[in-house]
Amino acid sequence: GTALSITPEFSGYIIVDAVLRINNNTVGDGVTVSLLNGTTVLDSETYTQEGLASNGHTLHLHYELSNQTIGTALSLSLNFNAITGGTASAKIVKFTAEEI
Repeated sequence: GTALSITPEFSGYIIVDAVLRINNNTVGDGVTVSLLNGTTVLDSETYTQEGLASNGHTLHLHYELSNQTIGTALSLSLNFNAITGGTASAKIVKFTAEEI
């Protein structure tokens, strides 16, 4: 996975978006992707590999955090893993957090 940090400065309202291209080299197996704030799972999605093992699937995770403490950093991360076997892979196309 990968991580980023954001410190709210004025509203405490954070929008997080992640777009990933995922696949598993074993048809019928899959990939689980999770968006975390520290150790708390904010959003999670699972994809079961279909067709050819080389076929990728685009997955979008979106989460809105409200009432975050001004001046306190958030540690956001993406994690992925195979469901039962095979080799899972993920290419991060977009991973952003912004305060609005």
